[in-house]
Amino acid sequence: MTTLELNKQLKTQVRKIHNDSFSLQLLLNYAKQLSDNSSNDNTLTGNKLRLWNRTNILSRLYKGWDGAEALPIESKTIANMNGVLKKGSDSDFSGWVLFPDDNGTLLLQSQNKDASISLGNSLFSYVYIKENNVVSGENMRFSVSSFLNILKSINNDAI
Repeated sequence: MTTLELNKQLKTQVRKIHNDSFSLQLLLNYAKQLSDNSSNDNTLTGNKLRLWNRTNILSRLYKGWDGAEALPIESKTIANMNGVLKKGSDSDFSGWVLFPDDNGTLLLQSQNKDASISLGNSLFSYVYIKENNVVSGENMRFSVSSFLNILKSINNDAI
């Protein structure tokens, strides 16, 4: 979202607060995005915007969102995903869909390949099936660059 769009959303949420904790959480999310954008106003479009919006929606899940004991997505995990989205190119995220996992992590699933990447607070894992061979990495230390390297490798069949 651009700074202008975030300002508009911020004003809308301020009007809705009236002791509503959900609206307050939305307000805080928009304020955080606005402060993040103020230093670097790179507009998100296409795939990145689609996943940014999905991440924002998933950040609002509460404990038990699945009707059982699912955990909410941790704020550090949300920040990690947003960091990846800010640094990656739009084409990096083409054909990827984002899901919540009941353990409080995020799951990126490819629609184009038999691959998925699980992202947590400080670790990530991936599974990629290429020509009937399973390639995987478990409990890898998260950094934006290491995550993007795996994502791009999967996209380019370079694993």
